Amino acid sequence: MAEKPYSDTELVESLAEFEKQLETPVVPGELYDWAERGQTELEGLQKKYAAHIASSHEAQYKEIVKQDPGQIPRMERVRDEDAAILKEIERLSGVFARTKRIINAAEEAPQRDSEEIDAILPPLTGETLALIIRIRMQENAIDTWYVEAFQRDRGVAD
Repeated sequence: MAEKPYSDTELVESLAEFEKQLETPVVPGELYDWAERGQTELEGLQKKYAAHIASSHEAQYKEIVKQDPGQIPRMERVRDEDAAILKEIERLSGVFARTKRIINAAEEAPQRDSEEIDAILPPLTGETLALIIRIRMQENAIDTWYVEAFQRDRGVAD
């Protein structure tokens, strides 16, 4: 069964909630739960964003090209960015999964290396926040080119 298309509003709200989760300090003893929530969020985002691309983005791309065929090269780059974003979501989901394994191993070890665990959070949080910004930028770019396709002055028509 195909994933229900994500509306722009739902996407923005979901990204905002995930961003807040990432920006909230992790309480000692809750690092594994934090990593699990991050992985779960990314796995859900991957499915939902793929559905959003297939429905919303593709319809917008077709309309942009129909209104302004000169935008074909730009739309190819935008489609490439969609694919790159999906790959980055998948990569980060894997990083969260590996982080959970590291946390488990460290918590089970007699000498827990908290420095190693503490070193994981900032880069992973930063990369995931950068992904959220990248998705927002992509959505803004598509919206901009969609409006531009309809409003662009193409010279004298007569």
